[in-house]
Amino acid sequence: MKTELKKFGVLAIMCMSPTLIMATEVVEEAVVEAIVEEVAQDVVVHRPDINLIINDQVVNPIVNPVQVNDVTLIPVRTVAEHLGASIDWLAETQTIMLQKGGTTIELWFGNTTAKVNGQSMQLSTAPVEIYGQAMIPLRFVSDALNVVADWDVQTSTILINSSTDSLELVRKPTNNYDFSNLLYYKDPVSSLIFTQLTQNDIAYSQVGIPNVETAYLLKGEGIEAYLYTHMLDHTMAVTGIDLFNGCNYRNVIVGQTTVQDAIAMLGTPTSVGISDRTGTYGAFYNGGYMKLYVEGDSANAASTVYEIYMEFAPYL
Repeated sequence: MKTELKKFGVLAIMCMSPTLIMATEVVEEAVVEAIVEEVAQDVVVHRPDINLIINDQVVNPIVNPVQVNDVTLIPVRTVAEHLGASIDWLAETQTIMLQKGGTTIELWFGNTTAKVNGQSMQLSTAPVEIYGQAMIPLRFVSDALNVVADWDVQTSTILINSSTDSLELVRKPTNNYDFSNLLYYKDPVSSLIFTQLTQNDIAYSQVGIPNVETAYLLKGEGIEAYLYTHMLDHTMAVTGIDLFNGCNYRNVIVGQTTVQDAIAMLGTPTSVGISDRTGTYGAFYNGGYMKLYVEGDSANAASTVYEIYMEFAPYL
């Protein structure tokens, strides 16, 4: 398929809202969810699905690019360091300073005026701080540092000083089946679920797991999960589904998405913090008939999702 590449533009459909709304963008017939919030009269769209490639290498910043009032902002420290620029915070003047070669850039939070080698320039949107990271307009960075910034629609990727060949780095050969689709099978006849799995190229085989009546290992291209069952009135019912590396649950990819980004995508959890199940940082959602556990790989709030456990009560 021919790669569709265009100069960086709008990444998501922006919707003005009083406080918190969901926005979607249809790309290649797939719906990508983004969280939108209004902060200090600024509309901020968090896009955890965006890939970032700099100098033909995939970069995983602490905070992914966001949009503020339709302008794409990037984590300046991550981008600057990968472009060979130095970055400093001058506390006395509250200044963000970047230097590369003979170019010096000065920016200030909340100020739409920046300076490049002492000359004032206007920004489309003022720099903001998100999760402790300074975020500044991508277009300004690319122009000021004289680098090329492009946007690939098919893979939702920002390319900075990179060729389209590097897009192969983010084209993951995984099965993109969304396991939340299994929630539609609320009849306790597990054969319906197995049919759904087979239709989506996910194989299953019975395995022995302590304290579980019957368990099945689910394997697809690039994914691994477990399905737990219980005999109910001579019918096999599903008690839980454990999703591990590569599995997709409503666009949260286990092993790739951070817990914080997962929360932004799934909505406000019932509780968040250190999990009683795993002792790691995670989020818990109590949806009535289903409890959802999003577990990180460490106790750090910036941890990556290690496991998503769907527990059904009484049964699926």
